[in-house]
Formats: sequence, C-alpha cells, structure tokens
Amino acid sequence: MILKLRTILFWTHLAVGVAAGLFILNMAVSGILIAYEKQITTFAERSQRTVVVPAGQAPLDVETLVAKVQEARPNARFSGIVRYADPAAAAMFYVGRNNQVVFANPYTGEVLGEGQKSVRAFFQFMTGWHRWLALEGTARPYGQAVTGVVSIIYLGLLFSGLCLWLPRQWSRTNFRQITALNWRLRGKAREWNWHNVVGIWCAPLLLAVTLTGVIMSYDWASDLLFRLTGNPAPEHRRQGERGDNRSTGGPAPKLDLEGLNGLWVQAEKHVPGWHSISLRLSSSPDAPASFMIDSGDGGRPDAVAQLAFDRDTGETTKWQPYEKQSAGQKLRSWVRPLHTGQAAGFIGECIAVLAAFGSILLVWSGLSMAYRRFFCT
Repeated sequence: MILKLRTILFWTHLAVGVAAGLFILNMAVSGILIAYEKQITTFAERSQRTVVVPAGQAPLDVETLVAKVQEARPNARFSGIVRYADPAAAAMFYVGRNNQVVFANPYTGEVLGEGQKSVRAFFQFMTGWHRWLALEGTARPYGQAVTGVVSIIYLGLLFSGLCLWLPRQWSRTNFRQITALNWRLRGKAREWNWHNVVGIWCAPLLLAVTLTGVIMSYDWASDLLFRLTGNPAPEHRRQGERGDNRSTGGPAPKLDLEGLNGLWVQAEKHVPGWHSISLRLSSSPDAPASFMIDSGDGGRPDAVAQLAFDRDTGETTKWQPYEKQSAGQKLRSWVRPLHTGQAAGFIGECIAVLAAFGSILLVWSGLSMAYRRFFCT
C-alpha cells in the first residue's frame, strides 16, 4: 500500500513539476535579478545621493525645501519626501507612482538629478515580471493569479519532494546519497543526486520563500495570518481605487505646505535615533500629515513607526510603532522582508539568492531526468 501511494506521489510530482517547471524557473531567475536592487540602485545614484556639508549651515526647513524643489520642477507631481539623519545625504522626493525620484540638496534646495532612470526602469520591469509577468492594466490580476498558482504548486512540490526524498531503508549510504553531492557521477545518476541533495538542503529556505510568496499573492492567505492570531483582517482596496498621481502634463497642483515645519519637528522627537523620515505630500489641506519614521536601514519592519497629525489642530491622530501593532500586523509586516531576505540584511539577501539558485538546479535536474526517462533509452 505504501509503495503504491509512493508511486502515485512520484508520478504526480513528475507531471506537475514538468508542467510548472518553466514558470518556477522564471520566478527564480527574476528573483535573482532583483535581489540586490537596493544596493545596485544606491551605488548607481551615489553622485546624486550625497552632498558637501557647508560649514556652519543648517539644512533648510521642510517647507522651504519642498517649495524650492517644486519651483524647479513645476510639472512634477510630488507624492512624498524622504530626509535622512546623515548630514551628507541628499533629500529624496517621490514623483507619481512609477518609481521616479528627484534628489535635492537639503541645504540649498538645488535639484541634483532624477536618479538613474534606466536602472530603476529595469528593476521596476523585473519586479513586475516576477510578480505578475509584467502585465499591466486589467491584465495584471491574471498575471498575478498565474504567479500565485505557481507558488502554491511549488509549495506542493516541495512537500511531495520531501516525502519522495526520504529513503525506503535508512542506512549511512542511503542518507549520504541524498545529503552529499557526488561529483564523480554522470548522466541521470548525477542529476538524481543533485536533485535530492539540493532539495534537502534548500527545502527550509524554499518553503519560507514560497509560503511568503503565496501570502503576498492572495488576500485570503494574508488574512489567515490575522485570523490565526485572533485579530481582525484589514479591508483590502480594490485595484484602481487609489488615485493616480502620475503626471498628465501641465503644472502640478500646488502642494499644501502650511504647518509642516512644526509637525516635522514633532516627528523627529517621537524617535530620537531616527535614520530616515518620509512624509506624504498632498495638495489637499484636509489630508493628514502622514510620516514614516525608520530607525534602521529600511529592511526591518520592527524599526519602522507610523505617525500622523491633524493638519488643523496639530494633534496626533496615529502613533503606531512596531510594539503597538497587533500580532497579525506584526506577522504580516515580516512577510516581504522574509521573502526577499532583507529581514537579515545583506546576508539574508545572499541566502535568498542561494535558494533561488537551488530552484534553478531543481528545475534543471528535474526536467533533465524527465526527458531522459521518456525520450532516452
């Protein structure tokens, strides 16, 4: 009976693996290409991201800085500003929703550049390819559905593979065959050895990456984290519900800057050891002043706090550091950093890349063994 179930599991694993192999390969390769986006983009924009600190001169207040930059770029629809604690760091402005940025000297308001557009466009395309096959508009949900299904299939393949990798009889020799690479093997035996060894060692990492991918792909999977912790699931916005902040030509609406200087000072006092503070910019006087305060390097959610003020009264309407979040919010905030490896910094990203390379080897060895089984004698 066990042998029969194992045989059924094997053929199911083989058929599903062959059908989904190329999609898994696509997600692994694209994942590798975007793994070091932050480091590569920062390096490419290093000349725009740093300034010479003038002796004895304080940075411009936020209202003056934003006004000067908007005057220099009247057609740009600025959606946010980020300032850094490092005195030699340029201020960064977000423009619209297409990953566009503008860097400015925080001491003079001089525009230093618009980032490396080609580098940012490449990573934006690859991220879209990884998440929804680079489809846009009404077709994007279909692409996201495909990658979500592939993540679920890969999760199933990993569990079935773990069952198949277990030897029928435990011995030192059998255990070594599935846990140690044998470089002397050739052909099908080599591929079987590599498939098993890579699968065994990479399985925990791939399970974490794939499971977090499923959570990011489906609202029901994300909501499950909240239900498991007894917290209410958040309401999800429908696609297209957000306003479009991209440039449509002509001068952009004038930003409402009144009172931001005092609110910015209050935001700094909330987290004395802050590394960066971002502020959402709006042309509406009724919009709250929403801050994101990061005391880390942008990769750990436990170092980020959200803060909002009522623009009319100056009262704090939201103060949500990591410690005050619900258990469900805390779990959900770690999903993306765990998926990308950013939760453990550069070392974590390297581990995520190794897991992606493991996926490539699993796909190659699995498809190669399938080809040899059906087409080679």
